[in-house]
Amino acid sequence: MLTPSFSYDLAHRAGSRRPAIAAEVVRDGVPVRFGRLSALHLDSGSHVEARTDADGQALLDLTAPGRWSVAARDARRRTCAPPTTIEVGERGVTGVRLELGSPAGELLVDVRGADGLPVTASHLTVVDAAGHPVTATLVDGLAHVRGLRAGPCRIEVPPSYGHLGTTVLDVLVDEGSLLSCTAVVPAGGLVAGRVLQGGAIQYAAVVALLDAEGTEIERTRTDADGCFLLGTGLRSSRDLTVVAASGPQTLHATSAAVADVVVLTGTYRDLGDLHLPTTGAGAVWASRTRAVAGMKLPSTRV
Repeated sequence: MLTPSFSYDLAHRAGSRRPAIAAEVVRDGVPVRFGRLSALHLDSGSHVEARTDADGQALLDLTAPGRWSVAARDARRRTCAPPTTIEVGERGVTGVRLELGSPAGELLVDVRGADGLPVTASHLTVVDAAGHPVTATLVDGLAHVRGLRAGPCRIEVPPSYGHLGTTVLDVLVDEGSLLSCTAVVPAGGLVAGRVLQGGAIQYAAVVALLDAEGTEIERTRTDADGCFLLGTGLRSSRDLTVVAASGPQTLHATSAAVADVVVLTGTYRDLGDLHLPTTGAGAVWASRTRAVAGMKLPSTRV
């Protein structure tokens, strides 16, 4: 049931749709603007996030009914509220009020490979003691994670080029303090090469890596030098196949494959040049003239 403190607009937006949570975040009785809400389904593990409005209220559209754990942080992730567990029905809106008060902890994570160099992963996830995930961006192997509740946390680093993913357990976080830790990610395998056609470098050619059953593992495109690099979390594997298809420089699509590729964990496998069959003249790229470009603009006078 919704409490009288929730605005009419919030309840009207909810209506009788699928399960939803109408949350209100306050601190010392004052609504918290742009607060961060997190809802975690305790059975399936699905996660939903939202931001509060100017009145400190937000509507969380849920994926399923059941027991949900709801937590809140302020906009700068300086303070947090303890998670509240509520039962949500199959239809309608369930209201909850969260009070911010506990100082949040911070974690500085240094993610490096076995060689001591920063990994190329774009982000990592820290799961707090209540199971709520917090995602942070990795820059040069460093991530500053804020808004963590006190207690043991779990750091999850996803796979990246040349590295396997890793999980660091039982990282203790204290209230209002900044702690640092290091996550060492084991090395994976890499497959590299260059795509040519008629002796010319193929830019933006599609290169796919297939396993022994023919299932696609990874896909990428060649850079301006015609080179490609595959190996996001790639472990030791045999009977791999690398398939290269021509890019936009070719009028007719052609492909070439290298079979029986063996990759070992922690090694770099260079396949050399992959030569695509020549199918005639290449595509000719012409710049759009100013007159043609102007005719396509809706505000151009004719």
